[in-house]
Amino acid sequence: MAEAGLYRLFVPRALGGHELDPLAYFDLVEELAAIDSAIGWSVLISTSSTTGMLRGLPDDVIRSMFTTPRRSIVMGSAPPKGRAVAVPGGYRVTGRWSQGSNILLASWVDVGCIVYDGAEPRRGPDGRPEQRLTVLPASEAQVFDTWDTTGMRGTGSHDFGFTECFVPEERTIIVGVPSKRPGPLFQFPGWTHCAHAALGIGVARVAIEAFLELAGGGKRATWLPAEGALAGRGTVQAKVGQAEALVGSARAYCRETLGDLWRTVSAGETPTPRQRATYRLAIAQAMVNCVQAVDLMFSAGGASAIYARSPLDRCLRDIHTAHAHVWAAPDNFEIAGRLLLGLDPGTPTI
Repeated sequence: MAEAGLYRLFVPRALGGHELDPLAYFDLVEELAAIDSAIGWSVLISTSSTTGMLRGLPDDVIRSMFTTPRRSIVMGSAPPKGRAVAVPGGYRVTGRWSQGSNILLASWVDVGCIVYDGAEPRRGPDGRPEQRLTVLPASEAQVFDTWDTTGMRGTGSHDFGFTECFVPEERTIIVGVPSKRPGPLFQFPGWTHCAHAALGIGVARVAIEAFLELAGGGKRATWLPAEGALAGRGTVQAKVGQAEALVGSARAYCRETLGDLWRTVSAGETPTPRQRATYRLAIAQAMVNCVQAVDLMFSAGGASAIYARSPLDRCLRDIHTAHAHVWAAPDNFEIAGRLLLGLDPGTPTI
């Protein structure tokens, strides 16, 4: 995957990447997730983390880090759970972060920290503690074996931490500052969020195809007479139709709002609050649709679906686990609704 450039999708072409537009990125993550949910997630997380670095780090620093395809695998955790204590030439970082997808694969880790000058937090012009994204070698991280989950098991998203690890000033970025890199791909920080919906759509598509194969293979419900083949039942037909409509509408809504954002940013304009709200709504609604679609296919599969060897079993576990992520969780409806009503969304990440 690294040799194929899947971890350099948003890296500028001048730095050896693809500089892929968001709509093509959405389609690619969907396809990867249909191959394997953990593959799609690995690329999603790495591209998300890399994009944050690209917005703030200069070319020479990026080149010094991404010396080979293998070293271009990045992971990160933005919540400021670390302390970055200022020292000559940089910072000493200590902290622990949860759900570190790619931590067993990555060469670089970017983590959110509160900056300290001695024992006191450094404060910005607004009086709030200064937050920085700090980029460290993954080899310096301590990994805690915590990823014992219902689904998405292949991502290896263990907790991890650093203790008194030095980060040079040039590998840090003040959170909230405008992007230093030109081009529409680096002006809007939320392009990669659409990949959560793309992953859900890929998983739901696998569930539909798995059920169609099951039904087409002559599966019969054990409690029905011989003429009651699974594909011939009206209730089953309705579930298939509903699942297909749920996934198709999720994909259409996501690509519509994503395309609208891309056109706006490409024209040098700033997305409106309504555009941001509908984009976030599309991602959240897509995951709701995909959860419903997988649940429909799992229930239609009957007793055949409950075995671990069934792809429907894995789809069920994976889609519900992926739905718990902050960018796909139901809280997004409230955030988007507040924006649409002209209220403070209550979060800066919108």
